Formats: sequence, C-alpha cells, structure tokens
Amino acid sequence: MVRHLRTLAWSTVLVLVLSGIGDADPAKVANSVLLVFEGSRLSVRQPAPVPYSEVSSMMTALQRSSQTGRYAIVLFRDSPREIIGYLLTVDREGTLSLGSQSHEWDVTGRQYRLVRSELFRSYQPLDENQPWTWVVSVPINRELQASLIIRAVGARWPIESVSISVAAQPTN
Repeated sequence: MVRHLRTLAWSTVLVLVLSGIGDADPAKVANSVLLVFEGSRLSVRQPAPVPYSEVSSMMTALQRSSQTGRYAIVLFRDSPREIIGYLLTVDREGTLSLGSQSHEWDVTGRQYRLVRSELFRSYQPLDENQPWTWVVSVPINRELQASLIIRAVGARWPIESVSISVAAQPTN
C-alpha cells in the first residue's frame, strides 16, 4: 500500500511538472536556442521580424499589450523565473532600437504575466552602407552580457526582417 501511494505521489509530481511545460515558452521560439548559460536560455527567431519602422509605433504596441508573437529575441531565465522579449525597429537612418517586455511567473495563476515594457537600447549601424549590421549586447544575468550580430535582410527600407547570430559568448 505504501509503495502504491509513493508511485501515485511521484506520478502526480510528474504530471504537475509536465503540465507546466506548455507555459514554459509562450513566445514559441524553443527551436531556435542560440546559447544556454547558467540557467538562462537565449533564443531568436530566424529570420527575426522587424514589425515597426518607427520607435513611437513600437512603444505604443509595447504599452498596449504583450507582444509575444512578435519578439525577435527572447531570454528565458530560470531564477527568478522570467521571460524578457525584445522587439525590433529600424528607422530610415539605420538606427536599430530594441523594445523589451518582461514577464514574471505568477505562481498562483500558473502563467507568465507582463510586468514591464520599455525602450531597451538603440544602436547605430556599423557602416552607413546597406544592408545594415549592428552589434548588440543583451544581458544574460546581472553579471553577464551576450554580444549578438544583427544583419538586415535586404537593403531597402523599411527593413522587415534580420538575421541574428552570436558574436561572442557571455562576458562579465
């Protein structure tokens, strides 16, 4: 009887763990992991969307609601359990701007909830010639940054998508 109860208890734990997996990737980018580092996973869409051509349009969208389907870059953190998604915009002059949305895990609701939306950073292209290329730093945790190379797909504005690769492993 005790053995049966233990088996039932472990089965219940396994079901609870597996039921949480569906919520683990609301941005749906699990098949595009660039790097895994100390409990954090950096993923990108390939090609990554650039849904906005003006910072003001991106900021309006960020403030309005969660944009999980439009994230180009997503950082999944295990501790604290958090998702940070980055939206991209490229203006006429070639400035790449990243907007971010932070989602924290709500234990009682068993889902991620949006807690912050903001303009993260802006970058000038490395060269004025098109297609543009940028080197972007994304924080993996409080001490580490990952450098990404982002290249415009196509040489005409507005830029609709970019390719993203790792320039360097995380550094302090």
